[in-house]
Amino acid sequence: MKHLLIVEDDSNTLDGMIVLLRDEGFDVHGAMNGAEAIESVSGGSFDMVICDYCLPDIDGLETCLRLKALDANLPIFLVTACYDTRIFRDAALYGIRKVFTKPIEFDDLLQTLANDQLNNN
Repeated sequence: MKHLLIVEDDSNTLDGMIVLLRDEGFDVHGAMNGAEAIESVSGGSFDMVICDYCLPDIDGLETCLRLKALDANLPIFLVTACYDTRIFRDAALYGIRKVFTKPIEFDDLLQTLANDQLNNN
């Protein structure tokens, strides 16, 4: 079972994603801000992270950069409602596997996670 961390400050979105991904067989944990995500990754073992761009303390790109500093091989996916090309450019520079735009197409998310698991096992 893959251990997945979801970083999302909207509790309804976080809860919904946790339920949906648990139903798909993931062991899912949530964090509501960047600092909590960094603490979770530094103290735990995760196979993947899905991180929102707009967080209340540290923006998602900075959060991802700090998570990569803790584990350079950690697969990270970014979610954003912003269509700013800088986000997509920086995400690629930081080693983020894919940027999903909101609203997330759940089938696309599942397919991406499944493909990433296959390619990295």
